[in-house]
Amino acid sequence: MIDIKVDFKQDYYNYIFHEVELLREAGFSFPKIRNDNTYEIAEYNNLIERIPFQIPRKIFKTKSFHCPDKYKEGLKNLQKEILSGESLFKHLSTTIFQSDYSDGMQFDFGIAHLHLGVKQHPRFPQLVERTSDILYCIYTDEAFYFLTIDKHNRWNDLKLLEMVQNEFPELLKMYEIKDSQPTQREPTEQQRKLLRDKHINACIQLNGKVYMSPGGGVALNGFSTKSSFRFTRIMSLLMKLEYEVKQFCIINELALTKKYPDVKKIEIHFATFSKPLSVFDGKLNYKIIIDWNEKTIYPIDIRMERIQLYEDRLPF
Repeated sequence: MIDIKVDFKQDYYNYIFHEVELLREAGFSFPKIRNDNTYEIAEYNNLIERIPFQIPRKIFKTKSFHCPDKYKEGLKNLQKEILSGESLFKHLSTTIFQSDYSDGMQFDFGIAHLHLGVKQHPRFPQLVERTSDILYCIYTDEAFYFLTIDKHNRWNDLKLLEMVQNEFPELLKMYEIKDSQPTQREPTEQQRKLLRDKHINACIQLNGKVYMSPGGGVALNGFSTKSSFRFTRIMSLLMKLEYEVKQFCIINELALTKKYPDVKKIEIHFATFSKPLSVFDGKLNYKIIIDWNEKTIYPIDIRMERIQLYEDRLPF
């Protein structure tokens, strides 16, 4: 009987802890205010939620969008990077180095802001220099939506969401609360700021319609609610894949032992969170490849392969 040992959850935690240490060395702050290592995982996911992942996207602009001459070179560079799927990290706020930072505008309105500098930032070489005006935008997996280039501190300004409602209503459609009547009073900008500081979510009223937070909202710890949901989905997927790998080895034990007679004990470890997922036995002799349906998150193909060594090096 093949002895199978697998713990994808702990493997994933170890992966995050390693990433956190690398980020710390790069200058990122992980306060770790609780005596619980899993808090670092929440901080990590909160950080990742605020960084656009690299993928080519289209660009749409509001009809009133205008770029002042002094920002045209910076905007041109940014647009090129968006269209080609390059990293946009250098355009982010300096607060990006604070893993526990609560970005109220992004978590509540779903609106991000980017800097349009051209030169390198004097204190943060990973970033471009700050600009007095910034680009307010929304991004999805498919596109960036440029709203306006304007001064800082419009973090609680509903006029930005009114632009979205008027010109890109599809972005708000899924957040509309149907059959809900607006109240007589909408929180002022200052009141909304106070609510965000207390990590309280409030509905948004726009021209007779009521919406939930397009950014997903903020959790009680101030972190992105979306990041919490993403972590839960990852855990669910890993638990399902772990179960399927165990079942695969149990059901196919006879065939596996005939094909690989030296297989007695398999310590399977999470290796790459990609599609398909690859996991390896503890001695790096075998690789198990798992493909799954992205909609149902259900494994559709699992196979095991022997790793061929060449001059004591892995061929990948």
